[in-house]
Amino acid sequence: MPLIESYSFGHITLLGDAAHASTPHCGAGAGMAVEDAFILSELFSDTCVTQRDTPAALAAYDGVRRPRTQRLVQYSRESGMMFQMRHPGVQDDIERIKEELITRQQWIWDIDLDEHLEDAKNELYKALRR
Repeated sequence: MPLIESYSFGHITLLGDAAHASTPHCGAGAGMAVEDAFILSELFSDTCVTQRDTPAALAAYDGVRRPRTQRLVQYSRESGMMFQMRHPGVQDDIERIKEELITRQQWIWDIDLDEHLEDAKNELYKALRR
């Protein structure tokens, strides 16, 4: 799936595979969808957010989620190439493949979702000037 410029358009947004379908090689697609839902639900459950704030909330969601999820799409594609020993610069070097795959997975596992949510809320509050 090609990368898109935004997941949100006015009062409509995409999440999960609809926004960032990836190959299965990182095993994180469903987890990213759960993260998307968490961020969206927390933004919309904020007592400061009203219906008229929907576009701002969706823009904040897009601002924090799109970079992370698009990185997954790219890394998953590249990981598949490594599994097939076709990734440039790695090819069939098993030790290099092992190192690359561990490094590629680490950023997926080590996210602080509370901090990620705080980033989204900061973007939202800045847009709402609160």
